[in-house]
Amino acid sequence: MKNKKAYITVIICFLSVLLLLILLLVHFKQDDLYNDHEYIASTEDRYSTQNFIATEIEDNRWEFSIGSLSGVKSVSEIYLDHDSQISLNASCCVSNEIFKLVLVDVENSEVIAILCDNSNGISHNNLELTQGKYVIKAVGKKAAVTGD
Repeated sequence: MKNKKAYITVIICFLSVLLLLILLLVHFKQDDLYNDHEYIASTEDRYSTQNFIATEIEDNRWEFSIGSLSGVKSVSEIYLDHDSQISLNASCCVSNEIFKLVLVDVENSEVIAILCDNSNGISHNNLELTQGKYVIKAVGKKAAVTGD
């Protein structure tokens, strides 16, 4: 009988350690996600969010407010019929955790500009872009953000 109790205790301890390791790996993967531009550029949207509101206030000018964002979420798509120079200006105020807004070249699966991030400043980006599709993506970890 003592051997059976010891065996069950060992199994419970082993499963507890295994669960803890899995939780730690998921936690570290979330931290890596924020800095993994290859993953950000190539992934489909994977996120959880609360109170994500984006409003167009003028032609091509938006305001946004995010109560909480974890993961990668596409915000807007840009289609260019020919090579162009465009100007993308963004500002954001991050009040919780980490956040950035990036421009992704879809055809080359590449992050080509960080439009705003935790530095809480205004970013002015004049970019020479080739014909194709581009996506603006929000990337965060429990991020609470406002901006335009």
